[in-house]
Amino acid sequence: MLHWAYRITPVAMALMLLPAAAQANEAASGAQLPAIETKLQHAKTQVLRQDNSERQQRVAIAERANNVFSLLASEMVLNQGQAGSALATYMVMLERTRDPEVAERGMEIALNADAVAQAEAILTRWQQLEPTPSAAQKRMVWEMALARGDVAAVAAGLDGVLADASDYKTRRIFLQMAQMSLRHPELAADAAAPIHTAAQNHADMPEAMIADAIFSAQSNRNQDAVSALQKLAELDGDVRPATLLTLKLINQYRPQVLVSFFKQTDINALSPMWQSLYVDTLISSKQWPQAYAWLQKLLNQSPDADLYLQAAVLSVNQRAPTADTLGYLDKAYAIGTQAQKSRAAFLAATRLMDDKQTAPARAWAEKITAADMAFDKQLLLASIAAEDKNWAAAHRHVDAAAAISPQTGLLYDGGDLWRLRLFVIGQYQTPAQKLASYNRLLTQAEKAAASPERTERIAEVLYERGVVYADDLNQPQRAVVDLRRFVAMKPDSAAGLNALGYTMLSLPKSEWAEAMRLIEEAYQLDSQSAAINDSLGWAYFLKGDAEAALPHLQFAYDQTPDAEVGAHLGEVLWTLGQHEKARLVWRTALQQEPQHRVLRDTLRRLGVANP
Repeated sequence: MLHWAYRITPVAMALMLLPAAAQANEAASGAQLPAIETKLQHAKTQVLRQDNSERQQRVAIAERANNVFSLLASEMVLNQGQAGSALATYMVMLERTRDPEVAERGMEIALNADAVAQAEAILTRWQQLEPTPSAAQKRMVWEMALARGDVAAVAAGLDGVLADASDYKTRRIFLQMAQMSLRHPELAADAAAPIHTAAQNHADMPEAMIADAIFSAQSNRNQDAVSALQKLAELDGDVRPATLLTLKLINQYRPQVLVSFFKQTDINALSPMWQSLYVDTLISSKQWPQAYAWLQKLLNQSPDADLYLQAAVLSVNQRAPTADTLGYLDKAYAIGTQAQKSRAAFLAATRLMDDKQTAPARAWAEKITAADMAFDKQLLLASIAAEDKNWAAAHRHVDAAAAISPQTGLLYDGGDLWRLRLFVIGQYQTPAQKLASYNRLLTQAEKAAASPERTERIAEVLYERGVVYADDLNQPQRAVVDLRRFVAMKPDSAAGLNALGYTMLSLPKSEWAEAMRLIEEAYQLDSQSAAINDSLGWAYFLKGDAEAALPHLQFAYDQTPDAEVGAHLGEVLWTLGQHEKARLVWRTALQQEPQHRVLRDTLRRLGVANP
């Protein structure tokens, strides 16, 4: 018993003794309970306050994290080129955070995207949130004046914003001023002097020299522009994109500035990149020998793939032998990056295509591996296959190009694909298949959103379908309907006017007067076209004037000795009694296209069984 009792815990003993203790100390307990309850309530309140504070801290942390992630996501979207989405996020975040830094960044995005209205809205809200303007807000007010082209405000506030700007902001301000000069070139003269002065105070910044060069050039302060370019050449020997754009703009609007710059500068002291730009200047001014000599010098100093590419292009301009051009491209391909190799391969293939050397052209085209030239590669291969009249291969490459998204490359775009597809369909498919394909493409084009490209595509399909109706299906009435629509959309198209007029010659004689008018209008637009001369000569012949028809048909046949032109020329010669000449023309035409419908019909109608 004692041993068991010894093991009873103090808590259990207290519980067993509680009734007695409660009776013995009832009076004392009544006095102590309120004090205990007060302490417990106080402790509870403190705990609740602490929990609430911690909860608010956790909510604040979560909200900050959410804001940070939202802003980070918008910056990632901006880097992907979706400025509108990023700007929308910043405008929402400004309302959520009421943070001036968010307002500043939002305005930067808006102004870089030329979204002046959105920038105005952000600035207005920022001024409401921060009535006493900070240095950052003052700078953005100045940038708004810059975006509006308010030259007076820009000139007056320039020194102030530069005084409070960091190195990064200063560089950005000078680039923004250069950008403004492109949007408002007419205002450059009024701003050139203060910008030149400010740029001289930051002569160690390429961005300042860029702004100075552009404004000085646009305001005919040529010597200031030359001085700025000379300093820029010292600061940026590698020619960064902004510098290259500056030089291109100056060359476009004030080419004499670049000429003066290179005349006043020791070319040999410039970096190879600037010397390469000097070659560009020589090429643009058609100083071929001097450009070629400098290229050789640069290549001897430092072989460079871009210079070899430039030499190849120059050799084409000078009509140098194909072997010379390919020699440069071989060297560019040997030492170049993947992008340079691909450009070299493309140039080599197109140069060989000019010489109708399709097999080596195809081999070079297959060497194109750059991802951004995949679309170009397929269209180039399709063109080579079309040159070989390998229509199945051409069709296959056209389909491969169509499967690439987006349908654009460095050199070709969706319009080129569309035209090549129409051409391949016209050569590859049966008349029924052509008609079905063109119907499908016309429906596709008509469903697209309104745009100049949509109009162009509809017109092109109508033209090709009209030709199918006229040439393949012998349905001139339907052809005329399509070709009239084409001419209504493209009234200055000589080819369209000619096609419509020539097709109308297949209709009753009552239509021939309009046909002649259309063909003559086409001839006024393009008197050297073989097709138009053929149409005009045939129209004269149908009117009964074989003498007037002959020179036009002879010209057309000399330019394009195909079966249809040969059929027309032969019939005019036959009518004029020149039977042997007619037989020779027909015999040559039959050798080229023995089953041509117009040629066979002509011989049958004239009773010439064996020309």
